[in-house]
Amino acid sequence: MRMLLQRVGAPLAAVCLVLSACAEPERRTPAADVDFVHQASDIATDPAVRYGVLENGMRYAILPNDTPENAAFVRLTIEAGSLAESDAQRGLAHFVEHMIFNGTENVPEGEMVPLLERYGLAFGPDTNAATSFEWVRYDMSIPNAEEQVLQVALFLMREAADRVSFDPDAIDRERGVILGEARARNTPVSRWQQAYLEFLYPETRIHHRFPIGLIDVIETAPREEFVDYYEAFYVPGRAFLTIVGDVDVEAMEAMIRDGFAMEIPGLDVSAAEGFSTWAQPEEPRALPELGEIRAAEAPRYGFFHDPEVVNIIAVDVVEPGAPPADSREARRERSLRQLGNAIVQRRLQSLINSGDAPLVQAGLSYVDEFDAARRAGVFAVGSSERWREALAVIEQELRRALEHGFTQAELD
Repeated sequence: MRMLLQRVGAPLAAVCLVLSACAEPERRTPAADVDFVHQASDIATDPAVRYGVLENGMRYAILPNDTPENAAFVRLTIEAGSLAESDAQRGLAHFVEHMIFNGTENVPEGEMVPLLERYGLAFGPDTNAATSFEWVRYDMSIPNAEEQVLQVALFLMREAADRVSFDPDAIDRERGVILGEARARNTPVSRWQQAYLEFLYPETRIHHRFPIGLIDVIETAPREEFVDYYEAFYVPGRAFLTIVGDVDVEAMEAMIRDGFAMEIPGLDVSAAEGFSTWAQPEEPRALPELGEIRAAEAPRYGFFHDPEVVNIIAVDVVEPGAPPADSREARRERSLRQLGNAIVQRRLQSLINSGDAPLVQAGLSYVDEFDAARRAGVFAVGSSERWREALAVIEQELRRALEHGFTQAELD
């Protein structure tokens, strides 16, 4: 694979997503002193959503929805991921996610999956988890939202919050599972993605903190490092519980806050505590510094080779800074960007459909990344022999959009 990367030196304001001909509005940083994004927005929320914050800082949102009937979805998000890891913990955010299912204070190792199955929940389709750079989340899709099943879901989320055992033997048994995932994910595309982020953000920890982590950490990390990460970042102030489905909002809110009496066959449990008993540290650990993202002073080019991957060409403009606060104006601006991107992408697709283009596919995007940068980009796949022509086509179409804009017919 050959990959050309270009970070254009012109400021993003000069190209406004590379495509839109509008002027760049004043940027607004999201308010840091609100519990929910909508509190700093001029856009009204859905009145059906019940938002709440416990005294310990944990946030929750409940939305009643009876389509489909008698179904619900529960998600616990921890707003810290692999970027929060120390050098000795690279891969443990993801590993900790696995350990939630390998023994907690009230659910011994090996009992989690059978417990789920007793209530008609299959691990994978109905219950799962994921780890990213910035968050870890636990999902439960409940096809039968009877009170007892909802109680089990909340009980398991409460166990995940601060009651994971981290038994050393269980950790050692899980190492092989994680190593298998690491081998499966060590693909040419994954290696390209790492090289790509290193090129875009060379002075940050981003490209050093892919969620799968490092092999030697996975193989040797002691229990103390797991506990350190877990206790530092699994705290109420970083937690957001969401429930959507055919539920009684008042009842769910009371169970979240106060807990409830329950019995689970096979477990020595008579009650589940509410999330209000989850202790928030007096001085919670801050997330590590991300590093510096600088505006490019001149175009930069990078090249990555892997013979197992097709030719990829990526052209990006990166502007440092946090995303704008949610507002009507911000959404209007985003819509303009999406329309501009769609028109240029349609132009490129027309060339591809002609049958004689050096491109195989092309797409345009504009994203806010890591709360630290805005990136406008073109991602394209071209033939090996005609990559120079492909790059020229991309440059010409971007230039045409910037200099001549769009027609009403294209917008329509």
